This record gives sequence, C-alpha cells and structure tokens, in this order.
Amino acid sequence: MKTKVCRVCSKEKEIKDFGTRYGVPTNRCKPCKYKMNNAWRKQKNDKNRQYYVYYLPEHHYIGFTYNIKERMYEHKNKGKIIEGYEIMGPYKHPAAALMVEAAFHLHGYYGCNYK
Repeated sequence: MKTKVCRVCSKEKEIKDFGTRYGVPTNRCKPCKYKMNNAWRKQKNDKNRQYYVYYLPEHHYIGFTYNIKERMYEHKNKGKIIEGYEIMGPYKHPAAALMVEAAFHLHGYYGCNYK
C-alpha cells in the first residue's frame, strides 16, 4: 500500500485518497482539494473583494491580484524574489487596479510578460 503526505493538511494518506492529473497523483488530498475549491468559489463571488496592485522591487515588477498570498507563492515558485514586496494600493474594482498597473507599465515597470 503506497502512501503520500497531503501538502495542505500534512496527513499521510493512501494514494487512492489523492486526485490525479495526467496520471500522476496531486499534492492535495481529495477532501482538501474540495475545501479549497469551495473557498475559491466563495471568494470569486464575494462582492466585497478588493484588488491589490503590488510591486516586487528586486525585479522592478508591478502586478495586480485579489489574492496576494497565493500570487506571492506563484512568484516564488517561478524563481522571483518576493521579499520586500509592497502593496501599492487596494482597489474595489478590477478595472481601477488594471489602470493603475498599466500606468506603472507606461513608466517602465515590468509586468506579466516579464520572464
């Protein structure tokens, strides 16, 4: 019997308790994945959600997101240095955050196409 540790709940479970992606077991067990998906759906439909424009000084990078913790995790996994990041401002509407981000891009800051 093969087992694996869930990256979310840190419990050791059988392989059958994990979903698969392209035939390979995922890092999250099925109950944790279900909880995370429900939380994501709830957050996606939240009318009071705020959007944040953020800055990564080491890379001269500007971006915007509504989930800053998850976005920093993604940047870190791509090899970017996230220490010292700054939140430039919270915005109620995504269009407002996008316009602020675009204004920074016009002034020479890198954005989503930066490798």
